Amino acid sequence: MSSPSAHDAAKEPADQPTHHPADDGRAPSPARREAWLALSELFLDTALDAADIAAIARRLRATGLPADTLQQLYQHEVAPVCWRNLQAVPGGAWAGFEPSALVAAVQRHRAHPPLLDAWGPLQRWRIRRWTASTRDDWLRVKALLA
Repeated sequence: MSSPSAHDAAKEPADQPTHHPADDGRAPSPARREAWLALSELFLDTALDAADIAAIARRLRATGLPADTLQQLYQHEVAPVCWRNLQAVPGGAWAGFEPSALVAAVQRHRAHPPLLDAWGPLQRWRIRRWTASTRDDWLRVKALLA
């Protein structure tokens, strides 16, 4: 059995998925639901200005969730569900994801995560792919949360 590499030891908690089979379909906490909705705004096909970034950060701060949890929600729950929106053919500006549909999609993803996510290197590649278009905006939000 090999020992963990320095890379493994240096992983942030955000590298660990937040899939919880024990969630068994229960409604998410209001804080988690609000975080999903706020984070989904990063995946709209619109340029986010400083006011938009500040508004997302305010909503996330109001949830009371710690920054490492918000990072996990961004990478492992919202991005896998919302990233395709930025890959679609542009269809004009729109207000956002329909809240109940977004919550249902994230809950489905949490209940049935892709089997490939169990393999760390592939999961990290997928996260980079899912967050490629939103990473800069997420880092701007994260800086305001610090």
